[in-house]
Amino acid sequence: MKNYTFLPLLIVLLISFNSYSQNFAPVGAKWKYEIEDIYGNLNYGKWVSTKDTVILGKNAREIKLMNPPPPTSVTDTILFIYEDSRIVYKYLAITNTYTILYDFNANMGDSWVMDVDSNCSLTINVDSTSSELINGFNLKVLYVSTINDEFFSGKIIEKIGHQTTPLPSINFLCYNIIGGLNGYSGLRCYTDTIIGFYNTGISVNCDSNYTIGLEEQNKLFHLVNVYPNPSKDIINITSREYIKELQLLSNSGQLIQIFQLNNFSFKLNINKTGFYYLKIKTNDSVIYKKIIIN
Repeated sequence: MKNYTFLPLLIVLLISFNSYSQNFAPVGAKWKYEIEDIYGNLNYGKWVSTKDTVILGKNAREIKLMNPPPPTSVTDTILFIYEDSRIVYKYLAITNTYTILYDFNANMGDSWVMDVDSNCSLTINVDSTSSELINGFNLKVLYVSTINDEFFSGKIIEKIGHQTTPLPSINFLCYNIIGGLNGYSGLRCYTDTIIGFYNTGISVNCDSNYTIGLEEQNKLFHLVNVYPNPSKDIINITSREYIKELQLLSNSGQLIQIFQLNNFSFKLNINKTGFYYLKIKTNDSVIYKKIIIN
């Protein structure tokens, strides 16, 4: 006679695993994204999964921005999301529909379309995939790129989310409005009751702020002039100090180009519009200038 006493335990394990696989942003989850202005002042925006709710018949999670105001490139302060079969959907109130935020079924060469507003959308292309072991969980990683929003290009980790910004830049993407001084520059840390605490390493202290004085801001801002900005492919630089090194970085801090310092006019090797940084090293300081390519 066969013994089926193991079946209840097996069923419990299967239910437990399935509940985890559908559990993006469990209530209490926290994301702390670094916010940086053009002077180098650092702050952070804390997003918190606050409660379960139901929208359009879907069991969704409410995620709130708890450290206002947000960067000027992002207008949402409350998100409603749900996950189904490794696809994370975001509620778009203006159209009363859900749109895809992350698709962790996607592989290299795949893409998905995210509706950002009623009149515009963003195509996210998967350039490559990998996996990352975080606190014992083997999580899928997507490396994505977009054509119209450099902010949303970068790295997305399963169960955690985008490593640069929580949302695309609606003002820039949909209305060609250049954001103000503040912008997301990366995820500092994430925590929840399942995965635990995860520090990306971009900041030693997830809650730290850094503010430089007004006098130093003015000095750094006027030390180097970059024009035209926005630009298409060529920039010119004037400086009051000798420039020892000049680099072009992506919005997520990845090195794109190192310039030869034989003149003060530089051609950019960029084929995507969006926000970038010039890292300018002088004898006494390192200056970052945000530039816009359109």
